[in-house]
Amino acid sequence: MNDNDYKEALFYAASIFNERLGAEFSEDNLVLCCFQAENQQEVFEQFCKQYFPDRLEDRYTEDGYFDFHASAFVGTGDGADGILLRTDIARHPAELKHILLHELAHIFCTRNEIDGDGMAFDYAQHNKLLASTHDFDADVISAATFLSEHYHSFSPHIQTLSKLSIKIFDAMKQEHGLGKRARLLLQVATILHDCGKYVSFAEASESTYHIIMSSEIIGLTHQEREIVAQIVRYNTLPLDPYEEVADVLSQEEYLCVAKLSAILRVANALDQSHKQKFKNIRIAVRERKLVITVEAFEDIALEQALFDAKTSYFENVYSMKPVLKEKRIYNY
Repeated sequence: MNDNDYKEALFYAASIFNERLGAEFSEDNLVLCCFQAENQQEVFEQFCKQYFPDRLEDRYTEDGYFDFHASAFVGTGDGADGILLRTDIARHPAELKHILLHELAHIFCTRNEIDGDGMAFDYAQHNKLLASTHDFDADVISAATFLSEHYHSFSPHIQTLSKLSIKIFDAMKQEHGLGKRARLLLQVATILHDCGKYVSFAEASESTYHIIMSSEIIGLTHQEREIVAQIVRYNTLPLDPYEEVADVLSQEEYLCVAKLSAILRVANALDQSHKQKFKNIRIAVRERKLVITVEAFEDIALEQALFDAKTSYFENVYSMKPVLKEKRIYNY
């Protein structure tokens, strides 16, 4: 993308903001300036000299000042407002829109003396100014898929696991007691759980953990990324005692990680060969058993042989044994 593409993206986001909140952002009162790490100080100084001279008093020469994706600049009086946008970072279009809306919200809230600079849609929904039909969960999934593709890990196996893990989650609502947000975090963890293999097959789980924690995922907080990263870590590694992760997880978050990583392990066990041998999968809880009935059109000896070993962790977490039942389909 070039500077004109970013400008077009900004005013598309501004048009959404204007329509939903009655704001009046336009090319007459809003300016965009793009920078990269190599020219950040020079661009900042030029931008401020032209539009926001008071911001030259910022301590922008200190290390870490430019550790942001974008920054809002609020003009004085009837002066223009602006956004300084970093453009040497690869982003999904949905993530870019999210970032620009956040900065527009900051400007809008400051201009209207609204306490806080939360997301535009958060502010609007809270004040009943917006009846949005936008699916923000889809943005999160899209950003996670984009990251998975970046590390060459998105595959039919990942797509299958995503469907399987959600089927298991939904079938066990009464057992795990988790809500819609946890369901989304499980989806993200499933999509990203193989990313680390791009870096190291031997240390895939740890590599994936660091990839997730060093990446921005649209719509997730830092702590939610921590939960996702820990779900992926314990997909293959033994669950550490709480005391060893208490510095990064609350007790409630730790239990969430244990429950969701157990579900991911079962889903993984169902496609151990990465060949998607099943269809018409039915999942139900019966007499303290998680009964998984599948129609198989290939031999599933590998999945059957490894299923018990791969699902013992699940049994320890839920005190419930997963059972795999096969219904063979014969092609004549």
